[in-house]
Amino acid sequence: MNKILTVVIGLLLIALTSFTTEKTTSGFQETLQKTKMSFSMPKDFKETTIIPNNHMNYEYAIKHIEKNFEVRFAIRPLGDRMTAFYEKEKNKKTGEVNLSPNKSYQASFLAITMNVSGIMDKLPRTSTFPQKRLKLNLMPIGVQ
Repeated sequence: MNKILTVVIGLLLIALTSFTTEKTTSGFQETLQKTKMSFSMPKDFKETTIIPNNHMNYEYAIKHIEKNFEVRFAIRPLGDRMTAFYEKEKNKKTGEVNLSPNKSYQASFLAITMNVSGIMDKLPRTSTFPQKRLKLNLMPIGVQ
């Protein structure tokens, strides 16, 4: 009886794990399509499991096959955030202030950086991508 129970539990765990990976991958792919982005797996990397954490949610992760190096991807489509912002603005109550996602990116980036690094007593030095280069659709210096 114990052997049968062990086998059943093992099969359930395998089934649950396979569904989780598939769902994560398809959710990541859907977000890429929605944002008109693409992703190609870099050489020497493979997909890895998402680790739930309180510091930063992410949709997809890859890990180097030899080195102890992992990259986690979090995509936050601006369109979704703008839709939510406009909805809040339509239903805004007296005294309520809603910050446009177009104006909150720096604060969001700082909060994420501080959460992920665990350093809360010192603001990291940051800069923004030059708007002039965005309008011209130019690649940043050094990126090919």
